[in-house]
Amino acid sequence: MNKRADESEQAVIRSRLSLKSAYSLRFLFSLPVLLLILFTAVLISAISHYHGQRAAAHFERGYSQEVGNRIEGQLVRFFSIQRLLLETNRRSLLAGDLSADQPLEMLRRFSVQISSLPSLTIISFGREDGAYVGASRDLESNDVTLMTALPENGDVLRTYRLASDFGVGDLVEDLGHYDPRVRGWYSAALESEGPVWYPVYRYFYENSLGMGLSVRVENEQGVVGVLSSDVALNQVSRYLQEESIGQKGIAFITEGQGALLATSTGDPVYQVENDQYIRIHAIDSQNSLLRAAAIAMASQTEMPSQTRFRHESQEYLLNYREFVDPLGLRLKIAVVLPRAEYMTFVNRNLQQTLWFSFAAMLLAGLVALWLAGWLVRPVTLLKRRALALSDKDWSQPPLPCTPVREVNELTDAYEVMARHLRELFESLEYKVNERTAELAQKTRFANQQRNLLASLLVDQTLSKESIQALACRLVAEVSETMEVQRAGIWLLSDAGDGFRCISLYEAGQLKPSEHLVLSHDEYPRYVEHILRHGWLNAEDVLSHDATADLVEPYLRPLGIGAMLDAGIRSGGRLVGVICLEHVGGSRHWLPDEEVFVSTIATIMGQSISAFERRQDERKLRLAASVFANSYEAIMISDAENIIVDVNPAFTRITGYEAQEIIGKHPSILRSGKHSDEYFDAIYSSLNDQDHWRGEIWDRRKNGEIYPKIMSVAAVRDDNGKVLHHVSVFSDISQLKEQEEALQHMALYDSLTGVPNRRLLAERLQLAITRSRRTGKLVAVCYLDLDNFKPINDSLGHAAGDALLVEVARRFNEILRGGDTLARLGGDEFVLLLCDLEEPVQVELIMSRVQTAISTPFMLDGHEVLVSTSIGITFFPDDDSDGDTLLRHADQAMYIAKQAGRNRYAIYNPETEQID
Repeated sequence: MNKRADESEQAVIRSRLSLKSAYSLRFLFSLPVLLLILFTAVLISAISHYHGQRAAAHFERGYSQEVGNRIEGQLVRFFSIQRLLLETNRRSLLAGDLSADQPLEMLRRFSVQISSLPSLTIISFGREDGAYVGASRDLESNDVTLMTALPENGDVLRTYRLASDFGVGDLVEDLGHYDPRVRGWYSAALESEGPVWYPVYRYFYENSLGMGLSVRVENEQGVVGVLSSDVALNQVSRYLQEESIGQKGIAFITEGQGALLATSTGDPVYQVENDQYIRIHAIDSQNSLLRAAAIAMASQTEMPSQTRFRHESQEYLLNYREFVDPLGLRLKIAVVLPRAEYMTFVNRNLQQTLWFSFAAMLLAGLVALWLAGWLVRPVTLLKRRALALSDKDWSQPPLPCTPVREVNELTDAYEVMARHLRELFESLEYKVNERTAELAQKTRFANQQRNLLASLLVDQTLSKESIQALACRLVAEVSETMEVQRAGIWLLSDAGDGFRCISLYEAGQLKPSEHLVLSHDEYPRYVEHILRHGWLNAEDVLSHDATADLVEPYLRPLGIGAMLDAGIRSGGRLVGVICLEHVGGSRHWLPDEEVFVSTIATIMGQSISAFERRQDERKLRLAASVFANSYEAIMISDAENIIVDVNPAFTRITGYEAQEIIGKHPSILRSGKHSDEYFDAIYSSLNDQDHWRGEIWDRRKNGEIYPKIMSVAAVRDDNGKVLHHVSVFSDISQLKEQEEALQHMALYDSLTGVPNRRLLAERLQLAITRSRRTGKLVAVCYLDLDNFKPINDSLGHAAGDALLVEVARRFNEILRGGDTLARLGGDEFVLLLCDLEEPVQVELIMSRVQTAISTPFMLDGHEVLVSTSIGITFFPDDDSDGDTLLRHADQAMYIAKQAGRNRYAIYNPETEQID
């Protein structure tokens, strides 16, 4: 196109040069005319340069505003996904579609979500009893890792690989004890009524910062736990680095106080000093341009705004604004562009104009004075055209042709320059309008999705509609929102071998769908793919493996080019699929569209679950019997001990549905903890006394072993023949756990976990009895920390508690297998050493104790030195009871303190003095 335009311009110039009436002034020379023409050329160049600068500045401001809009739109996308995801999972927990007591199902849900949402890095859930499950994404390898810290595993944080079915794969490693209740994201959610952003933290998978959103889940019984989702801010930095900001432009994002969150320069946003994580503010950045921009931004009071500043003898434009999240998160976005980069084309056009103008003016200087009158008019028109050009007025008529060839060449050169400038401005305006329209379209689509989801989530009539009516409503609204020509909802058959369409929306209206069936026999690839993965993203259905057997009978006749299917789950199982079909060529499905369709599928699944629950409730109301409403589990078996019926409480306790357990022998519930003789005794009691009652350990369907209290009665006919056995039992797991917890609290110190005074007294009495039988020595060592009170007062009780925990840990590392460390209270500990051959063994142990405790402690960044004073007494040399031995050791300890501390003293029972 440009080549043809240049050829046409050259043709115009040649036509004007060929005018027979044109005259040449080569043989004449006039200095005044030459000076006048040179002045005119300089004036034209100055005007062009001035307005070129204005045009470049206008483009620069508009471009920086566009970059800021794109960055803000990306942040809106990142954070809205987190909010929508948390709200969806929270509602699933409250509705019962997702259970906090089923961590594996919850992990499966998290793995599907984090795999389909590349903007997220962590999705997790902390239960109120300390259990923790989560899924995280490695941003470098994009691998998904599953994490658990469950009470039955000792609250040890374990990581697993993601299985192909989005379940738990191989164990990767154990990372130690993990309690979510002491984490900032958990406590932040408990203190807030709704979703809350918790402070930026150091993301543990790579050198990055993390930003998270958490919300507590609370039902009528209280707090169930806390849901959270995190975004690694490296993703924002990568987006900024990939964003087009010119050759030397930069962009960065800060918090309200100026701390960096992400940069396009790749500079660090935090540093580590002495194992401490320290945030870097923009004004302290290693990048001098970023630092200068932060200083310029700090001096401004309005937001948003643009300002210019100089750095290293260059001028830059700073465009900054404030991003405010609906939940109160406030960020600042800054875009910096170098002015010189956008002045290049102005300077280049100016140079070309000067060369062309001056060449023409030198030739025109030969024109005679008597032709000067003819030159005045075109030059005046040229000036007016230049002024009109500065206002982007392209409607000016062509400049008239003169008899002077040089003047015609000047006007032609100006026309060429004006045409080039016009094409340049039109190209820039087209690109700006195109980007603006694209952004507006994406914004409109996102708003339509949010509005539809918001209306569905708050619509109270969803749970009251029938499945058929709800499906018709959803396909119509989703089809219009997603701008697809066909949308349908297919439910899985009872046999699980195909899908039946219950609602079809095509070309703006509902269509009959009773005859539409996708059976496994006819379309095996598609059905197997949906049953296995629960998801299908086919941007080109003609080349996708899962849709190969649908092409000829279904897709090609209808002209379908792309499909997006999301599985509908109810009660943790796949019950159907929502299918979007694009008529025409292939179509790229955006991540936002995938998330939207998945959310609609979740809403449909929740509605199906609600419908099924209503059906179950009707059945329960009709069968108002003790069997159906009993809180205790009831199992009925026949004379051959084959199960014939169970009640809902049985399913709740064991995990087995009625159809899974009926027809089987009760031995399927055995835990393996009881011998065959134990069960023979039960059957003997039933045969002799027609009943049995006691505690027994059984196994749930998920493999968990639990205790229960059970009563079994034999039902006989009139002839005494056994007809049935009726078993009634209750789960007493919580009662057992409470008993164990109470026993632990009664015998162990709550802070350090070592035995308390009560357990120490029991073990001391056992040690005395053993010593009298074996003749070996027992040493009672009473320890008190020196200078503990000043440390506790100066650094706080939390630091003092941490010091006591570390002291107990070091003592335990020194003790032998049969020795005991106990804490009596405060900073007082007792070491009980048994089976000693001679007292010198105690002296060696005390030496190791003092060496271990003399090593400095680190408390909240402070180095602390402590020592210990020890009092010792030996049994049977000191032939006293346990309380007297402790009192004698205590007296020896006080003597050691009075003697200068950091030493030990031994009680002499013969003189009742201290050695």
